[in-house]
This record gives sequence, C-alpha cells and structure tokens, in this order.
Amino acid sequence: MINTTDPVRYDQLMEEYRATMNRMVPLSNTMGTTFDELVTGNMARASA
Repeated sequence: MINTTDPVRYDQLMEEYRATMNRMVPLSNTMGTTFDELVTGNMARASA
C-alpha cells in the first residue's frame, strides 16, 4: 500500500483496509472478552 504512487489505487487500498478492519475489530473484541471469561472461570474453579 505504501509503495503505490497512484492516488486512485491508494484510495482503493485504503478502502479495503478500512473494510477489513471494520470486520476484524468486533471479532477481536469478542474473542478477547471470551478469553477473559475463560480465564476468570478457570481461576474460580482452581481456587474452589
């Protein structure tokens, strides 16, 4: 992306990047929350 000198292509790549990030961030947030819940559950069971 950084190597392109064509402004139209750069804009296309940036739009693809934004679209990809918009799909990935919610998945990442959900996965992080799930992992936190798993760790909390494991710690609670281990200390019981």
